[in-house]
Amino acid sequence: MTRFMSVPRALVLVVAVTMSMLTWAPPAHADDPIPTILDMSVLGSDLEEATEVTLSASLHSAVRPINGTVTFSDEEGNVLAEVPVSNYSNGSAHANHVIPKPTEPTTYFAEYHSTDGHAVASDSFLYRPRFLKTVTVTAEPTLLRLGTGLLPQFTLTLAATATLEDGTGVPGIHVDFYAVCDPGPRNCFPSIPLCSADTDVHGFASCNGAGTFGALLSILSGVVKMSAYQTPGGPEKYHIASPSRIPPLIG
Repeated sequence: MTRFMSVPRALVLVVAVTMSMLTWAPPAHADDPIPTILDMSVLGSDLEEATEVTLSASLHSAVRPINGTVTFSDEEGNVLAEVPVSNYSNGSAHANHVIPKPTEPTTYFAEYHSTDGHAVASDSFLYRPRFLKTVTVTAEPTLLRLGTGLLPQFTLTLAATATLEDGTGVPGIHVDFYAVCDPGPRNCFPSIPLCSADTDVHGFASCNGAGTFGALLSILSGVVKMSAYQTPGGPEKYHIASPSRIPPLIG
């Protein structure tokens, strides 16, 4: 015969009460604050000539609209602005405030206070300003030469100049040249890399096209394009503004 151990009734009661305390949660009341989330960001241009940035608070809640104000402040506790929340037809809710662009990394804070029962929400954002100089990459006319011999040998010479607004040449700009199909109803082939070069101390880059195939495709397509970016390995200092088309081929 199997015997079962007798458990004191008081112990059973204590265990039951303890378990109920672990699983019980107070019921929600109608006057409880409505859960609200605030996401902060700082929006602005990285260009050297940019003088302002925008402090932006985006508010999220299952209950719309979201009414109230957002207080923006800096890391020293200075209140920069108190901005009413704006609600939009797409369901989004935002508060924005424009300030001068800082010269050093700065942390900004945003805190939302409701006028319609939403919960207080806050967030912060560390903004690291950049002051990139604009570099214009100008393509030189493409040269195509036909060599002598039993088989035709085409040579493409492609070049570009990278300069600042005052005309100063910018070294260390990498330029890729490639042939593409001119947009239109006809079938297009994929872009074909032709050659690459880095600008020298005068901001000039030049290279020869990749063989007969690339040269012929350039002639057939009528379009040679280029892309340019700062050579990796150093701090980013430039914003590249480059044309997409290169002047027509010159025989």
